[in-house]
Amino acid sequence: MEIAVSPVILPSIITADMTTAFPITALVPHFDPDFKLMHGSSGAWQFYCYDQVQKILFDAGSFSNNYMPSDGDQLLGSNINQVDPPLHGRLRSLISGFFSKAAIEAGEPWIHEVAGSLLSPKTTSMEVASEFAFPLTTSVICRIIGVPEDYHSKVNGWAKAIVSAGYSEGGLLNAATAQKEMGQLFFALLEARTAAPQADLLSALANAEQSDDAFTLPVKIGTCMTLLLAGFETTANLLVSCIHTLTEIQGLQEELSADPGMVPTAILETLRLKPSLVSMYRRASSDMHFGGCHIRQGDMVNAWVCVANRDPDVFTDPHRFALDRPNLSKVLSFGYGIHHCIGAGLAKVQVRIALELLLARFKSIKLRQGAVLMPLNSQISYGLQALPITFNS
Repeated sequence: MEIAVSPVILPSIITADMTTAFPITALVPHFDPDFKLMHGSSGAWQFYCYDQVQKILFDAGSFSNNYMPSDGDQLLGSNINQVDPPLHGRLRSLISGFFSKAAIEAGEPWIHEVAGSLLSPKTTSMEVASEFAFPLTTSVICRIIGVPEDYHSKVNGWAKAIVSAGYSEGGLLNAATAQKEMGQLFFALLEARTAAPQADLLSALANAEQSDDAFTLPVKIGTCMTLLLAGFETTANLLVSCIHTLTEIQGLQEELSADPGMVPTAILETLRLKPSLVSMYRRASSDMHFGGCHIRQGDMVNAWVCVANRDPDVFTDPHRFALDRPNLSKVLSFGYGIHHCIGAGLAKVQVRIALELLLARFKSIKLRQGAVLMPLNSQISYGLQALPITFNS
């Protein structure tokens, strides 16, 4: 199936109509002094083509992931994503078991139960984001980390404050407040798990060797915050995007209902066209010449994943949704290299289960008539604030 999809609503730096032949060669690497970064500062090199974006994400020695401030209210500046090797490897080794294939498979029945319970009261309409996607992904990641249910309702507000920090009036203050609240929560939870460990990720972090500088208290707190936000926000946005795609492409619902084995492929193709993270930051570790640019040590580098995923040198007819696309393993939406998303497998399983249940229970899924779709107010995260749909049971 090859059908053009609607434009992805992207930051203003990209103005081309993403449903037409995208002139990727016209996007020349350059330094944009006015490019706003999530944590409030400005200025970054911009790279777009697949080979350069992949190189930036892969070469952790040249392009450091340690780019956010880690002082004051910036607790997120100390976490697994902001730590370079060799500390990154020790942190990832501790955490990876909670996101392993075996752990995910063991949790599938519970995910199925939660997703089913969220769909069961629905009759002919639903707001996908707030009633299905966000409650599901919040429940899953909080269970893995060990966050009590009393705090689930706060997660969405924290996430929205963080991803929109540098892009809205008062955003930095709201983000600082969110980080402070999350920091207080995880400080208390880590302290409690030290005294009484449980079978969750918090306990593993709490009882890691504190003399190891990979496991300082700020790193433990920052890592919990990052896993909570990433495990909730990006997965929920992916699920919303997948359901939006079902409403856009005629015949797709019927094809996937008839052959549920194609759902994982549909998820990957949606990830390619509508990645939850449209770009990823890095910081240059030394002076270098790269992509025809002279980059100085400490300069911020922004890799446009959403554009690389549509590079015609890699993906034939790149602006079309194609279930028979042969090279979906090349999609960069979960990153690449040592910082490849540790929860990628979990995200894909959650979305697969959710879509399978949705397609089994509902037919003729459509966007609610007159609905106006609004994107997140962010330059790094893509998603819809709401997706109202109607359907037949």
